Amino acid sequence: MNVVRTDEQVSKERLSDYLNELALNPRAVADYRRDPQGALAASPITADERSVLLSADEGRVYHAVNGSLGGNPVAPAVVVVVVSDGCDIASFK
Repeated sequence: MNVVRTDEQVSKERLSDYLNELALNPRAVADYRRDPQGALAASPITADERSVLLSADEGRVYHAVNGSLGGNPVAPAVVVVVVSDGCDIASFK
């Protein structure tokens, strides 16, 4: 069976990859916290994908990555890293 990739699927993959990078790379999340628009502009994601992330709307981000509210319950789709001001990122290692 051949799988045909649509722009939407590529976009989901790109967005998911970027969110994983934020979740796993303390420097990337620090850059994002310091200057979200600058960090996103330097990333490979599109303007539409940047808009989704900058909205800070969990439902919108989830929907953009999964394509539907159902998603795949077996596969984790999004890891959201929230670090409050004054919290040392090193404490999450």
